[in-house]
Amino acid sequence: MSKPIELTKDFKEFNFLSYYKINRSKQYIYSCLACHYVQTGKTYDEVAAMLHYSRNSIIKWISKYQEEGINALLVTKAGRGRVSMLPKGMSIEFNEAIILLQENRQGGRIIGKDVVKFVEEQYGVKYSVSGIYKVLSRMVLSWVSGRSIDTKANPEAQETFKKLQ
Repeated sequence: MSKPIELTKDFKEFNFLSYYKINRSKQYIYSCLACHYVQTGKTYDEVAAMLHYSRNSIIKWISKYQEEGINALLVTKAGRGRVSMLPKGMSIEFNEAIILLQENRQGGRIIGKDVVKFVEEQYGVKYSVSGIYKVLSRMVLSWVSGRSIDTKANPEAQETFKKLQ
């Protein structure tokens, strides 16, 4: 059997149920409910089973409140997810470089493989084609282009052909 949870006087008196009804975010609801259940005498394991969170999460929430108060309990840290492999602050430069790459292309349009090669040469970072398309989408660089110009096309011959018609 677990040893009883030691709670501070402030923790025992705080009304978690009314507080989470004011702040209706999922994070607030579960952490406040966990605190409420611990307040009512439930063990960490019982609360974890009821809320479908790990026992360690419940323990962290309780200790966070007891150490720093309600504001510390409800703070969600920024920076979740995978960190981009491209250097930070390069988005404007990267956007301009990709647009310039398309404009300098002699016929045709750039595709994912071209961008992967460019990023590897310029920044020394390896991406897959699907990964580079996600980066382009995040940087709002996905576009639909019209029919591309063949690299073997002869513009003068085409103009002559148009005039003959």
